[in-house]
This record gives sequence, structure tokens and C-alpha cells, in this order.
Amino acid sequence: LHLWRREMIGKTPGNIIFNLLLYAFLILFAVVMLYPFVFVVIESLQTVVPGNTGVPQYIYNLSAYTYVITEVEGFLWSFLWSITVCIVAAGLHVFFCVLSAYPLTKKGLKGRNGVLLFIVFTMLFNGGLVPTYIMYVKTLGIKNTIWCLIVPNLLMSGFLVMLVRNYFE
Repeated sequence: LHLWRREMIGKTPGNIIFNLLLYAFLILFAVVMLYPFVFVVIESLQTVVPGNTGVPQYIYNLSAYTYVITEVEGFLWSFLWSITVCIVAAGLHVFFCVLSAYPLTKKGLKGRNGVLLFIVFTMLFNGGLVPTYIMYVKTLGIKNTIWCLIVPNLLMSGFLVMLVRNYFE
């Protein structure tokens, strides 16, 4: 408190009010940003049990955490599988974005403007969620496979192709 008071001496009332409002805004912003994490922790501690009146009751315990600790093999396998998917997806994404962006930097490439127009068009308009799902299930057949985690919206991104192209230029 003494240090805070010493900082405020010599400042105009406008500066003091601005600092107080800024601190209040930053504290509010921090609370808003931390709320989802606190909510997830609270929800992870809840266990739902049926009540006598048909309304579910919530009991707070550590059963989810004890399950994760006791089932170490399953947890480690899931963690390693997630890391593998992230590494493969990121590597393929960078590879395909660079592979498609570099030729677009060459001014003499025939059809360059058409390809750029097509990429910008796909950035503005997409097919939608249901047609994309149908394409992945019926055409590609990647439902319930590792590829359904890697392929959708990761192998090519119009925005990132344009970003990499501008970097190369």
C-alpha cells in the first residue's frame, strides 16, 4: 500500500483515474479469461447421481482424477496418440501450404491469377458443415479413422497459403 501511494504522488487526478479504470478493466478481463478454466475444474469434480425426485444430484469427489491416475497406461496411450496426431497434422499442413504457396510467387506462372482467385473464393465461401461431413464419410471414407483428425481443414488453408505466399514474395 505504501509503494502504491508513493507511485500515485505527483500524478494528476486524470492519470490516477485512468490507472484505476485500467486496473479494473484488466482485473475484469483476467476474471473473464480464467472463468472457463475454473468451470472445467468444477465440472471435473462433479459426479451425477439420480435423485429420489427424478432430478439429478451432484456429488463432488475426485473419482475422475483417481481413474486417470490408476489407468496410467490408457492415459499415456491417449496422450501419445494426441501428440502423434498433432505432429503429423502440423507437418502435413506446413508441407502442403508451402508446396502450394511457393509456385504462386512466380509472376510468369500460367493460370496463377485463376488459382489465386480460386483460393480467395474458398476463403470467402465454403460448402458448409453437412456437405463437408458427407464428403468425408461417403467420398473419402475417413469416418472413425486417424485421418478424420488430420485431413479436415488442416491439409490446406486458403488463408495460410496466402500468408506463406506473401512471405515468399
